[in-house]
Amino acid sequence: GEQIFLRAGLASGPVMAGVIGNNMPRYCFFGNTVNLASRMESTSDEMKVHCSDMTFKLLRDAPNHIFDLRARMEDYDHKVQVNGECLENTWWIDRVLALNMDTTTGGIETEKT
Repeated sequence: GEQIFLRAGLASGPVMAGVIGNNMPRYCFFGNTVNLASRMESTSDEMKVHCSDMTFKLLRDAPNHIFDLRARMEDYDHKVQVNGECLENTWWIDRVLALNMDTTTGGIETEKT
């Protein structure tokens, strides 16, 4: 078969949600965070996960996982145009390690996810 190339964009922040439509109702999300996540996806490279600066901060401080995060650079500049005229630091999520507590030894084991 043919190879499929995926892209993903993540953003963290406030959103609004609601059901839209009468004939064919749909549950939809609205807001700048949704628009930013869409922009992260559309400006991502194939087979990469692209995240916003706020998502980077949340992932960096995650208690049970270690995220391998790398700054996205364009023309040697860390800031990337993501929303009209707005420049923002953005990041690639290269890899995730889940931390599992070993209850028998009290140690921490790492597992690739």
